[in-house]
Amino acid sequence: MARKALGKGISALLGAAKPELDTSLRELDVALLEPNPFQTREIFDKERLRELARSLEVNGFVQPIAVRPVQELVKGGKLSMGHARALLALDDSQAQQALAAEASRRGWSVRRIERLISQQKKSTGKTEEPKGPDPNVKAAAAKLETSLGTRVRIVPKGNRGRIEIEYYSQEELQRLYQRLLKN
Repeated sequence: MARKALGKGISALLGAAKPELDTSLRELDVALLEPNPFQTREIFDKERLRELARSLEVNGFVQPIAVRPVQELVKGGKLSMGHARALLALDDSQAQQALAAEASRRGWSVRRIERLISQQKKSTGKTEEPKGPDPNVKAAAAKLETSLGTRVRIVPKGNRGRIEIEYYSQEELQRLYQRLLKN
């Protein structure tokens, strides 16, 4: 059975096999461009560079450089990967870029971005109806809490899950351990 993945993944924002490119073009001063620190070529053929320079003088840039603002903000350390993931919740790339720029300028946290996006989606009515907890799972957790005398959470994950039993002291841990082994 194929694994179902949630969300779009970080590749939706930072590039994938067929990335959605930012088609807006910007003119940049060449002096602002920095060499790629991961450039593997260290030796350049001087004749080919002169040829390229002549071609640029005659024809100009045939294809302008398109900069992806969010990716650049992450690479530049102005936003974290967490910020980028949070921005994926927005479907509109222009909205992603605008919020990314604002977050970078104001130093917003990832949580703040998530809250803003959530509020925006609520105001536009684009939120998905969250599923409530399964009443059977809720009842089972309540029975376990009554039986064990402590807080119990059942955390479903598809067909799997986990049961979390809280304890507040080493003595309570020992009591729970004995209680669970007796039954």
